[in-house]
Amino acid sequence: MANEVTEIMASKEQVREDLWALVESKDIKATIDEVSAKVEGKPDPVKATYTRYEALTSKGGLAMVSGKTDKFLGFFNYGADLAARASVRQNLLASMEGPDKQYAKAAKALVAAGLFATEEEAIADFKAKAAAK
Repeated sequence: MANEVTEIMASKEQVREDLWALVESKDIKATIDEVSAKVEGKPDPVKATYTRYEALTSKGGLAMVSGKTDKFLGFFNYGADLAARASVRQNLLASMEGPDKQYAKAAKALVAAGLFATEEEAIADFKAKAAAK
């Protein structure tokens, strides 16, 4: 059972003026998102909304960084490096901790995301897939 995600598309008034044409041409997706932070002494987190931009094409990505190719490449390289590091880190942890601990961590995250009802169900699924390989 997956968590339902509701996206609120940004209106023209909520989008940077220089990006609106690219939102209309579907080079960029603009949605309203929320950020929250816990503040000491307050029982509930404080919240604020902002316009979240997602490049759907390289044209949109370049426009989001105001046409600065070096900035665009910097973001791209940062993201590519994060993906590579995550893969190496997962393999390193698996070799040190063993697969059962990795299964437990992944299962906990998948249950929190609503993809499995229980951690046991997720772990059984991982083990069945691993055995099938």
